[in-house]
Amino acid sequence: MTEQQLKVFGFEVRQRRQELKLERDAIAALLDVHARTYAKWENGQSDPPLGKAIAIAQILKTTLSELLGESAIAVSNAFNNNTQEGEHCTIHNNIVSFDREVMQEIHQRFAFFEQILQEERAEKKELLQMLKKA
Repeated sequence: MTEQQLKVFGFEVRQRRQELKLERDAIAALLDVHARTYAKWENGQSDPPLGKAIAIAQILKTTLSELLGESAIAVSNAFNNNTQEGEHCTIHNNIVSFDREVMQEIHQRFAFFEQILQEERAEKKELLQMLKKA
C-alpha cells in the first residue's frame, strides 16, 4: 500500500472499530497477532498481509474497499505491488494462491454443489418423463 492508502486504511479501521465499540486488544486476539502489530496497522505505520486485511474487514463488518476508500480494482492493485502473505493465501502479480486446507475446503464445497446439481438434474429428468407419460 502507498503511504496515503496506509493512512486512509488505518483511519477507517480505527473509526469503524470505535463505532462498533471494540477494543484493539480484542481485534488483535481475533486476528492472532500481537496488539502492537495491530496498532501499527491501525496507525498507518505498516500494512497488514492481505489475509489479515480481509479478516479485519470481516470483523468490522465492512469491506476492504470501504476501509481503503477505493474501488475494488484499486484495492487489488494496492496488494499486487509485491507479494503479500495472508493467513490462508498469497497474492503475487495478480495470482492468488491458497494454502492446502483452504483448497480442500473449496473442493469440498464445489463437490457438494455439484452433487446438488446432479440430484436436481435427475429429478428434472424424472419429472419430464412422468409428464410425457401423462
